This record gives sequence, C-alpha cells and structure tokens, in this order.
Amino acid sequence: MTSQFKDMFDLVGESDRIVIHDNSSNVLYSSTEKAELISLQQALHQCLEKPLFHSHGINSGNNPTITLYRNGEELLQISHHSSCKSIECSLYSFDIPLSKAQTWLEWFDHNNVNSPRQEFERLAARRREQRETYKTFMRNMPPYLLSIWKKHESTIRFDGKCPDDLKRSLRRNLCGKTLDEKIADVLIWYGTTASAKNRGSPIYERAVEALLLAFDEQDIESAVESQFNEQGTLSNPNLITGCYKLFRSFRFKKMYPEGLNLESIRQPQLLGVTF
Repeated sequence: MTSQFKDMFDLVGESDRIVIHDNSSNVLYSSTEKAELISLQQALHQCLEKPLFHSHGINSGNNPTITLYRNGEELLQISHHSSCKSIECSLYSFDIPLSKAQTWLEWFDHNNVNSPRQEFERLAARRREQRETYKTFMRNMPPYLLSIWKKHESTIRFDGKCPDDLKRSLRRNLCGKTLDEKIADVLIWYGTTASAKNRGSPIYERAVEALLLAFDEQDIESAVESQFNEQGTLSNPNLITGCYKLFRSFRFKKMYPEGLNLESIRQPQLLGVTF
C-alpha cells in the first residue's frame, strides 16, 4: 500500500529538519539528524494501509503534529490522531489508517514525546471502563426484559431508541409483579450505572429513559410512592439515583415542567442523600 504515498515518503526523505509540536504550538521535539528522519520514514512504511476516502477527522485532544522542513521551508505536516487508528497528512484530503498502532507509538516513545501513548492508554482505559459499565448495566437489568433487550441490543446501543415491544413488556403481567413494582425495578436498574457521576450517559440509557417516560405522570408517581419506607424516605440508593437521573433529564422536564407531585423528590435531602 505504501506506493500510494510515494510523494509523502519522498518528501520525508528530502527533508532536513523535523519538528513535533502540540496543539498549542509548543515544541515537543526537534532534530536535524538524518537517522531520525529515516526512522520516521521507516515507521510510516510499516504502519500505513490504504487510504480512507473521506475528509480529515478532527485532531482533538493533545495530539502532536509532525512538521518537516527543507532549507527552512515547510514541506508537509503529519498529524497524529488520539485513537491511533489513523493519521492525516497535509498532502491528502483523506485520513490514512494505521495498521500497527504500537509501532507508531514506539516512534514517538523513542523521541520522548509521551502524549500519544498517554492519550492512547487513556482512551483504552475509558473503553475498558465503558465495557465494565455495560456489564453492570446488563447484570442489573430486570430479568423479564432481558430477552427483548437482547433481540434489539445492537440497535439500542447504536441509536438509544426504545423498541415498542420493550415498552409493551412492562404492561404485561410478568413474574406476578404489579406495574408499580416493575416501574420501580426499571428505576433501580437505571440508577446502577456510573453515568450519574457527571460523566455523561451512555447512549443505551436513552432507551431506559424512554421506557420510563412511556408511562404517564400518575404511573411514575405511584411507583415511586410505593417505595417510600415508614420514615418517608427512599432507602434503595440505586432507586434514589434512578429517580434523580430521570427527574433531572431534559426530556422529563420537557414533559413535566412542574415535576411530579412528590414533595420528597423536590427536596432531595429528604431522600436520605445530598445530590
């Protein structure tokens, strides 16, 4: 595939100075050593695949840009993407996929430019956390919803839409539970994930929110009221979190601008927690 990028490789070979700077134009590395230019050329040869024919992605985060010069004149720029799945080059209108992320990162490591690996590892850790969050979410799903969720799982995780048969399932007489109990189950489930910690909600949680909002105000009020204990508070922390997430959501506020007729919900300190 590298023959497609001959003009880029030729310019890298003709350059006499390399400068790496971050998004704030701070110089991270600079060299006029021919060996360093050759090592960049070799890393590119090893890592590049066929181009993706679309416009450049956004170079977000602290992602360095490599600028190559000849006799003081800029020849080209190569921008690193934090996902380490592609790079962009100022010569082309498309992104170029990387086949060997570790080889590309090692080139930066060799030149003591740490941000690409740090960002790559940060994103990898975030993906691991997201997988664990989804596992927790699935473990806490009311079991009578599992088969329907699995049927639509790929669509739900893509667009967050709640399928109609998932909504209908809560109306059915399943597991001998009342409607109040089933709505409470979903609120508890909604409160089990980490998205309540100001980290943004996963897209699949929109389906749960829509599932709850398929019920009218009286149904939701009745379900929450049924969970108050003798002291007049909600004792299940996941139920509290689920209520909090639902009642502060944009769609809920749009549907019920006055909130629910629950004094305890309007005064969160009465729930036994401080939000």
